[in-house]
Amino acid sequence: MATVTGDQILARARVIATQQGVDPNMSKVIDNRGGARALLNETIRNLYRAKANDQKFTNDITTKSTIPMTAGVGAVPDEMMREFLDQAQIADEDDSLITYLNYAIDVNQTFDQLGYLWIVDDEFHYLAPSPTLLTYGDDLFITCPSFPTLPAAMSSNITFPSEAIIDDLCSALAAELRGNP
Repeated sequence: MATVTGDQILARARVIATQQGVDPNMSKVIDNRGGARALLNETIRNLYRAKANDQKFTNDITTKSTIPMTAGVGAVPDEMMREFLDQAQIADEDDSLITYLNYAIDVNQTFDQLGYLWIVDDEFHYLAPSPTLLTYGDDLFITCPSFPTLPAAMSSNITFPSEAIIDDLCSALAAELRGNP
């Protein structure tokens, strides 16, 4: 894991853009803290989606999340890339066979030996295998591509899986500052 502040990312991106022959200070967002933050957020999301779509880089941004469940319901973390849940590794405390469905299911039309996971609004719903079914109250473990947790302040640390991700992010942000997404 590697940490860096949003301010450091922006400074590195500014240097990279300058080295490529363009004055990044001409960018409309460079001195606008809100605009720079929005551009950083969007660049992170675009970079992570591109990496998640490429099998060579998926593991670079994959994290394991622990989801506390109460009566088969638990909150979906904001950082989790929901569009990649169908590729996720999902486990419960009993190492049951679990499948993710991107739609709600009729709990009366399922196989008792399988676990089913789906999302309704911002909550996971888990139908555990027999005999637990709708009363599951332990943790689920979901290994899936995820965004980093972004702090409120640009001066706070952001944790990334590696220095290579930070380097890729700085290069992508420099391209955005130059107007070349």
